[in-house]
Amino acid sequence: MKHRPKDNFFKNTNYEKFIASKECLVCGKAPVQKHHVEHARGNCYMLIPLCEDHHMPGHPYSYHQLERDRFEDYHKKNLDWEIMKLMMEYIDNSKK
Repeated sequence: MKHRPKDNFFKNTNYEKFIASKECLVCGKAPVQKHHVEHARGNCYMLIPLCEDHHMPGHPYSYHQLERDRFEDYHKKNLDWEIMKLMMEYIDNSKK
């Protein structure tokens, strides 16, 4: 079986608070919900901030309605890159 980052367990409550403080990656609204990309519930470093409309089922263009590939295509987002940008911002802010 292939090992994937979603299979790793990482918990960092400060990082989770950082994600919760951000605006929605799609529309810029707040407050946000912390969404685990690829349902990686044990890996806090795979979180992205999404407002309820862009996160939950029942909204036509939400992550849980479209799932990852169609969500990325529709919203013109690369979630791997968005995760990397969020981690870099968190690290930069931690140095201050």
